[in-house]
Amino acid sequence: MKQKKTKHEFRSNTLPALITVGPVTLLMVLLIAVPLIYVAVMSFCSIDEFYNVTFQFTLQNYVRLANTDYLRIYAQSMGIALITTLICILVGYPFSYIIARTKSRKKKILYMLVIIVPETVYTILITLLFYPCILWMNNRLEKSEQRSSRKFV
Repeated sequence: MKQKKTKHEFRSNTLPALITVGPVTLLMVLLIAVPLIYVAVMSFCSIDEFYNVTFQFTLQNYVRLANTDYLRIYAQSMGIALITTLICILVGYPFSYIIARTKSRKKKILYMLVIIVPETVYTILITLLFYPCILWMNNRLEKSEQRSSRKFV
């Protein structure tokens, strides 16, 4: 038969959990729930001729979502999401099957590959994409540095 928990046992179990979960919950509310509520409220507002938000209730913003241009964009986004999902399934399931059937030492290596390979590919892609921007900023800084060094010489 279960014994009833005393107040001390309840406090000793609950307080650490609240201290651990409390800050995360507060951050989630501030960084996720508040912006979502703000966006939901703003979606029912209208705009004036200067594109300033006026707090007049309107459903016109939602009527515009049924425009054919938006519907084409939605369909394209769903198609990309479907293709991406299929690629992930086609790559992920066989790889997870291989990991599940592999014995001892090799399993740890495969787990590490699951973590390291996507991170490495991501880092290389970001570096290649931002490389021209980084070069441009570097050139601008070098030019400004040369100008500033001429002033003091």
